[in-house]
Amino acid sequence: MIVSDYIMEITIHLNDEQREKLSYIQQNSDLNVETLLNDAIDQQYGALNSSTSNSLEILRKSGFIGCSAGESDLSSNYKTILAQEWSEKYDNR
Repeated sequence: MIVSDYIMEITIHLNDEQREKLSYIQQNSDLNVETLLNDAIDQQYGALNSSTSNSLEILRKSGFIGCSAGESDLSSNYKTILAQEWSEKYDNR
């Protein structure tokens, strides 16, 4: 297995407000620009990745999944099951 380190060089243009914020962060955290950018990328990636992968977990915690009773194969046989239920319910009229 060959592992290759790829380095990307980035040039960005910051407005005055962004430059001030960057300077403030550097002065108060002792982090260099490279570390700040890497941290920001990791944080944004984590936020995006967790929002999609946690959807199922959120539904499980909410109690939505498994909150009703019914046929275990309802999703694949719902037409047949509904037809049978409606036939039993409405054929007696």
